[in-house]
Amino acid sequence: EFWITLDPGSQGIRFDIVSGAIPPGALYYELNCLNPTAVGDTMCINGVGPHRITFCKPGNNQNTYMITSIPAPQAGPPIAVSDGCTGIIYAIGYDIPTMTWTSVPSNPTYNSYLNCMIGCDTVIVTAQPGYPPSVLYQVCGYPLGGCNTTLICDTVRVYFISTKTATILPQNPVICFGGPPALLTANGTGGAP
Repeated sequence: EFWITLDPGSQGIRFDIVSGAIPPGALYYELNCLNPTAVGDTMCINGVGPHRITFCKPGNNQNTYMITSIPAPQAGPPIAVSDGCTGIIYAIGYDIPTMTWTSVPSNPTYNSYLNCMIGCDTVIVTAQPGYPPSVLYQVCGYPLGGCNTTLICDTVRVYFISTKTATILPQNPVICFGGPPALLTANGTGGAP
């Protein structure tokens, strides 16, 4: 018997036997003694819990078990990319081969900022000359584990930053031999953060 509390961003679990004797025959784990699910398959669970997971097997041997949380599909947080730089956007909880990325609305120029558009959970975004202040990118795909069999989409915004400046004070410092050192203060503006 295991009592588990899930992250609010989870959609289910997978129960596995990591080591020890694996008895022959069908092996199942259950949620609250209901819905037998084969070991190694995903069990869809709603809510954070706590949830009671039970597993029965013959014999007294010691086993090591692993319960893996299956994340619900979601895109990562917004990012900022400056001139000549790259940034990374990502999504979790999707079946990677089914994932697609595109700008919203779809724009071939903005799509060309991405190094991958099909079958990738992590994408490098490169600022290109003429970029707008920001682009909204949409990721779509099927969720991991089969808890939902419909295509799910989410979005992440990429901000492009071009106005960066630095002010150094005093503007014309003077250092005399043997005198005190000059204190310089630099203040940057623009960019993120």
